[in-house]
Amino acid sequence: MKKIKSAALIGFLLLVWPLRAEIRFFYEFTGSANDGAEPNSLILSGTTLYGMTHGISNTGSENGTIFKIETDGTGFTLLHTFGGGADDGQWPAGALILSGTTLYGMTMYGGDGNKGTIFKINTDGTRFTLLHEFTGGAADGQWPAGNVILSGSTLFGMTMRGGHGGDMDCGTIFRIEADGSGFSLLHKFYYEDGAYPRGSLIISAGTLYGMTEGIAMKGNDSNCGTIFRIQANGDGFTLLHKFTGGASGGKGPFGDLLLFDSTLYGMTRYGGDHDLGTIFKMQINGSGFALLHEFAGGPADGETPYGSLVMSGSTLYGMTSRGGGNGLGTIFEMQNTGTNFAPMYGFGGYDGASSPQGTPLLHNSTLYGTVGFGGSWGNGVIFSLPLSNCILDLQAERREVRAFSILGQYAHLHFQVEYAAVPVAKYWIMRREGNGGFFLRKTILPRELQEEQFQLQDKYLDRDTTYTYRVEAYDTSGALLGISMEKTI
Repeated sequence: MKKIKSAALIGFLLLVWPLRAEIRFFYEFTGSANDGAEPNSLILSGTTLYGMTHGISNTGSENGTIFKIETDGTGFTLLHTFGGGADDGQWPAGALILSGTTLYGMTMYGGDGNKGTIFKINTDGTRFTLLHEFTGGAADGQWPAGNVILSGSTLFGMTMRGGHGGDMDCGTIFRIEADGSGFSLLHKFYYEDGAYPRGSLIISAGTLYGMTEGIAMKGNDSNCGTIFRIQANGDGFTLLHKFTGGASGGKGPFGDLLLFDSTLYGMTRYGGDHDLGTIFKMQINGSGFALLHEFAGGPADGETPYGSLVMSGSTLYGMTSRGGGNGLGTIFEMQNTGTNFAPMYGFGGYDGASSPQGTPLLHNSTLYGTVGFGGSWGNGVIFSLPLSNCILDLQAERREVRAFSILGQYAHLHFQVEYAAVPVAKYWIMRREGNGGFFLRKTILPRELQEEQFQLQDKYLDRDTTYTYRVEAYDTSGALLGISMEKTI
């Protein structure tokens, strides 16, 4: 093969976007009494995921289950099957929380009055105990939503109804000790201070923050929802924001708030230019409310988010129940400034998974989550999406094509890292000639990229041969983190 020696150049740019691999569905629910159907959000301890399902489709039961499974998809174990009635819960709400070897959670129904429960259970499935059975009315909550949170030895949570009785049952905020003692209502929602909380509370420096889905109609209130704060002892309830809907405001928050520094982030199901939901931010004192993203639907966007956001560095991740290439929901990412919004995955493909309504779990650069529908039996799946296993967007261009075709033999590869948080120990630039195999062209260490650009001069290219490049990323143990899309010049 003749090699032409000349100084002509080929421009070749590799832009490294979030390192990411294809989604992996590592458990499919059968809907049987052995696992359940319609899984909720997950929590993680070590390498073990814990979660709940709403029901058991094969029996028509809406009682639900508690399960655990390893992150590699092995070891699925059913910890508890809810039985409903006076002595058990029914239809689990939100996610579990873990303290030591004890899991805490809530169900929307079950208990003496069939108005919901708070429970605990050991991680091995033993000692299931009801801590509280909601009764509704003026002295209690009804239909808990979201999940409890734990601060010290005290659990905090919310119910969608209860607190006043009758038409003004707009929901409550409660506290209870982890042993089931000391239950009390911290706040009863009423008219303009919000109504029907659906998400969970968050706590920071003794202050609880949360949202309500609506406002009990009074006067000119918009009924679009609220953001509030309250002290953990029940003092100082303050309405921080009333959602206004329309093009400039969100409407109908459903998930949890996310607190980073002094900024709260969250989502609404409706509102924005297209009334398909929003992502917003606001300072913890109630100032600076702003929409970061207004969902537009379609292949390049999501719509109608039901869950909550998670954050890594300055990047927000979340899911929408609709939108994406198949119209059946997305996983998305966005900078916390509101820039670089991008769908990472569109549900409804070969997997059949559709309409995610939970919150992804982020751990060690991997997102874990559940989808309530889809899989081989149509009863939901558990997935993982490694952010550190990447698709790199390679952009290649033959500048001065005439010079290349006649004289070209050098290639300049510009390698720019955009995501510094990825745990990469080394990058391999691989090259293939024609239809042959790839071979290692160059190893690049992260420290060599301190100026965010690396340049490699690739010599002795043949004018009549095509060359294909890709980048592979490895961690400190030598395990492959990601492999780029290939680009041929």
